[in-house]
Amino acid sequence: MAIVTAVYAVFTILLWWATRRQAALTRQIFEATHRPELAIRPYLRFAANPGYLRLDFELTNHGPLTATVTNWNAAIRQGVCRCNTAAQCRRGADCAACCR
Repeated sequence: MAIVTAVYAVFTILLWWATRRQAALTRQIFEATHRPELAIRPYLRFAANPGYLRLDFELTNHGPLTATVTNWNAAIRQGVCRCNTAAQCRRGADCAACCR
């Protein structure tokens, strides 16, 4: 009887481990497929004072879930991007070399 109980306990522990692992994988899949999709639409406006530039933008959520912006930053660079496409920069091209 003790052997049957020990085998039952081992299988219960293995079942618990597999269930926990499956729950973690299910959570990762859910989070990967149900994330907010944000879009930024910039508006470029020139200020009345020379040397000043006002940048306005609209941040919209296109995803099925509500997005919460917790942090953001901006960098202003002067010049023209020489990359072939904007997607090239996003794919990991050396933007320091092509966008000056």
